[in-house]
Amino acid sequence: MKEGKRVFFTSPADSPSDDFLENINISVTTNPGYGTEIKIKDLFPSVTNSLKPAFNEFKEESQRFFKWNNTDAAEIIYSGYNKVDTSFQVRMVQWFCFYKTRLYTVTFTSEANNNKHNATARKIMSGIIFRN
Repeated sequence: MKEGKRVFFTSPADSPSDDFLENINISVTTNPGYGTEIKIKDLFPSVTNSLKPAFNEFKEESQRFFKWNNTDAAEIIYSGYNKVDTSFQVRMVQWFCFYKTRLYTVTFTSEANNNKHNATARKIMSGIIFRN
């Protein structure tokens, strides 16, 4: 995956009237300090604070630290109305992890009231393996 690019996976429409496709996107950024001088726990609360202005009715639902690919990682779950498109209340699950000098950010976005694809999304996210 190239620096500054994203990969998207989208769900199928749940019905003919389904106007929102749940999605997972993956992005990678590089910095020599990632994972060395900067630890994943150092990103918080600044990451969460930087998200708040992009949403109306922003609500942080949870935050945790865990191991992903045997590497320290963080998860935040939040919801709100994105100021770019306020027609849907969304729920975002974001995972952050440093691997070598790269920051991997994986985001699952769904409608806040639709849990249909949550289990599949978690399986996909957990299946992402970092390689050289």
